[in-house]
Amino acid sequence: KMLQSHKDELLLNLVQRLDELQQQAAQGNAAAAQQAGDLDAKLTRLESGQADITELKTVLTANKQHLQLQLNHMLQIAEQLYTSINSVAEGVNEIRESLAVQDLHLQDVGQHMRQMNDNLHQLAGDVKAIRGDMDRYFKHMLNARNPLPFEEAVQRLRQASEQELKEDVITAQGMSLYIPLQASNRPIQDVSQLDQQQSAQNIMQHVDSDEDENDDGKDDEKEILSNKKSNTNAAGPALYDLHKHVLQFLDDPQQQVLLLQGNAGSGKSLYGRHLEHAVWQTYHGKERTLLQTKRVPIFISLPKAYDTQQPDKNIIDSALTQKGLNKATIAMLKQRAQKGDHFVFILDSYDEIEAKINLYKKHRLYDWHNSKFIVSSRLGYVQDSDVTKLFSNCNNITTNFLAQTYIAPFSRNLIDQYIKVFQQSKFNIPWSQFNIKWDVEKYKKAMAHFSGLDEMARDPFAVNLILSTLPQLVEQHASSSKQITRTQLYDAFSQQHFDREMGKAGKTQSIDQEELHNQAEEYAEDLAFAMFVEDTQIAIAPHRRNVNAWKKFFDKKNIHLMRCNPIKGTGGDRCSFSHKSFQEYFTAQKMVNEIMRHEKSQDFNSHFVQQGASYAINQKNLNDAPAIIHLVIERMKEKGRYSMLQERLFHIIHTSKVNADVATASANAMTILNTAGIPF
Repeated sequence: KMLQSHKDELLLNLVQRLDELQQQAAQGNAAAAQQAGDLDAKLTRLESGQADITELKTVLTANKQHLQLQLNHMLQIAEQLYTSINSVAEGVNEIRESLAVQDLHLQDVGQHMRQMNDNLHQLAGDVKAIRGDMDRYFKHMLNARNPLPFEEAVQRLRQASEQELKEDVITAQGMSLYIPLQASNRPIQDVSQLDQQQSAQNIMQHVDSDEDENDDGKDDEKEILSNKKSNTNAAGPALYDLHKHVLQFLDDPQQQVLLLQGNAGSGKSLYGRHLEHAVWQTYHGKERTLLQTKRVPIFISLPKAYDTQQPDKNIIDSALTQKGLNKATIAMLKQRAQKGDHFVFILDSYDEIEAKINLYKKHRLYDWHNSKFIVSSRLGYVQDSDVTKLFSNCNNITTNFLAQTYIAPFSRNLIDQYIKVFQQSKFNIPWSQFNIKWDVEKYKKAMAHFSGLDEMARDPFAVNLILSTLPQLVEQHASSSKQITRTQLYDAFSQQHFDREMGKAGKTQSIDQEELHNQAEEYAEDLAFAMFVEDTQIAIAPHRRNVNAWKKFFDKKNIHLMRCNPIKGTGGDRCSFSHKSFQEYFTAQKMVNEIMRHEKSQDFNSHFVQQGASYAINQKNLNDAPAIIHLVIERMKEKGRYSMLQERLFHIIHTSKVNADVATASANAMTILNTAGIPF
């Protein structure tokens, strides 16, 4: 009986305990359901917050360049917030699944809730940080609605110019080696005539000094001197100092637009930067010039500022925005121009926007009263018949509205002068095992040794390229060849640039330089060819436009390849080659290297029959690219690796007879052979 009584008592206690557990479980279920409901509400709010954050990311991405670092930081925080939200959502889903399976999983629910709590605390910190960034951003947006003070806007333009020069190493080097350029009122076609004219002018300077000292000379001697002067003027168009001529234009009250033309490499962009620097010096009172009026200089690269997707977008406003000015400040500067402040706009590379438009009318240059406009363009791009249409003002062109001048090629005197400046500069680096710098006479002797260099050395870019690579070329070709081609100059310069960048990076021992060099060459060739196909000199990062065309060139893993080549970044989201001729060189290289990829002609023939349509030479007609054609011809005349190029061009022509898909490649091959004077 006692055992039975004890048993009954235990059963009763057990039943009571089970009732208590069931009540606790029910309460736990209710609490968990309440917590799940609360979490659902929080998730809804968080998802709403996520949409706001996505919208904020879009706004931040579109903000100005000088906010880029701050915006990138905000985007990183937003990504972390997005990750935290996903983590919370995963936690809620796991809780729901646990509750649906059985009530005894409350312990697991508690663990997930603790994890969610930690995530929410982290999320709260992220939101707080974003709030601070948003406050700073909206404060800036409030300021962005107001114009900067005039002098602060001018200072920002000066800083933008300095930053652009830091990014353009080739132009910065050219600025340090700058010598006064000559110009004329007509283009000079015969360089030998230029040398004769320069020599005659040197004689006349001596003769004029003799005239001053001997005014009482005989009449027949004076007649001889007069005939000499006449013969000098008849030798060709009169030459004058380009800079002095431009300064006179800036002070002319009637002339408003100056069209500056010259051959590729003649120094148009270089002079534009030189003029900008000189006018800045005058503005700040640091240098005396012929200028009578204080002006604010603004150098604008037209291909960088011109938007091919939005051709009606004002090119001046776009350029000033890229330089860090807001709309209100730009409007303020226009008002200042109307009230008497003077600006000089240096609009560089008109020929590279690939659109013959009247800038004055289409892009409202007339909004900038009292301003001067200097437009540079490649010689031959603007025909005489185009001048009135492209450069007239709103009331049709007037006699004195437009001025034209042509940059003259280098004479021998200027070449010698440039050599002296180069020899004394930091760019005259020791070469070869003896570690000895070259002197002026050695440079002249080396230039005379190689035929063809004298013809090429007729502009600042070419002379700089030659002098930079000449010691290397002498070491490589002195005993084997007396002919140096432009492609060999580019080969040597590209290799020098690569070696210099490797030296800066300190990676000469830690990586396979040959493999990296091959990757860098392929990167440059692909970028140059993409620009050629797209008819542009500027590659734009994929978040702006043309995602498919440019995406791989701005990939983080490829940025180091950009630095290994003569490519300049512009503003972080754009890049271009330091000079258009580099883009042409690498485009020609891609075409040639693709054709010469197979060592055996038999392998190339069979591959071209099957894959010829995808070859670079088949993608676009070369008729409008004479520089690329001549670079390919130079390769074709080389011995060794490229000796079979001519034969393979003939095979491309024959293949087109049975495969219409390679018609463009065939037409290009015929153009190259015909230009080279090879019958087919």
